[in-house]
Amino acid sequence: LKDLYAPDFVDRIEVIESISDLKKILQKIKESEIKGTIRRGIYIVLIQKFRLEELLDLEPIEKKEILLLIDEAHRSQYGVLGATLEKILPNAIFYAFTGTPVMRFEKNTFAKFSPKGELYLDKYFIEDSIRDGYTVPWKYRVVGECNGVRVSINPEEIRSLIREWAKHAEEIGSLDDLAEEEEENLVYVTKKDIKRRINKITAFLENPKYLKVIAEYIAENIEQDTENFKFKTMVVTASKLASVRMKRFLDERP
Repeated sequence: LKDLYAPDFVDRIEVIESISDLKKILQKIKESEIKGTIRRGIYIVLIQKFRLEELLDLEPIEKKEILLLIDEAHRSQYGVLGATLEKILPNAIFYAFTGTPVMRFEKNTFAKFSPKGELYLDKYFIEDSIRDGYTVPWKYRVVGECNGVRVSINPEEIRSLIREWAKHAEEIGSLDDLAEEEEENLVYVTKKDIKRRINKITAFLENPKYLKVIAEYIAENIEQDTENFKFKTMVVTASKLASVRMKRFLDERP
């Protein structure tokens, strides 16, 4: 902000620290609306302060000269907090920023913020950041099999899961019912029952057999992959349960 051509811009910013401070500011804006006067201000506030039970006594501010810049717009904008914000500022202009828009029936970033016929006002992807030199390209390799055990799901299987879920979306309701099935030298997501298949592959990624194989692979390759531990390493798992299991399996290695 200090580099903007607006010397007093930073001085005008006010961080709202409490719900009572938020109410006072909203009340002053409403008073200026009634009087027909102009109230200028730049405020930073968490949406969690827009609690319905605390703001019930406030009248809606009808003026349109209010601009809301909403960061992380895929979160906390679709329930009571978001509804309270819109109730108090029904005519405000919303600009939403997010790197991970959601497209569910009950939560849809595009439906909530995008004008008709336009998904994005602007977009900036990882490829753009790499091109502009702000992000270093991510180098990785995909390991499909370790010691004869399959440890990943191929793209066609993922597409199949998505197609099946889309076909039965109304019946299933969510992506929270996946199970895994084990056979000799094979770890995979079952294809027998759709209600047990579709769920971000959590059960597959928590499978002890799968995690043990991955732990062994990490132990065998980490020294070479980090150039004799020149670089740091992070092991990411799907859940706390998977993390605990992975830690135990790694501890078993010499």
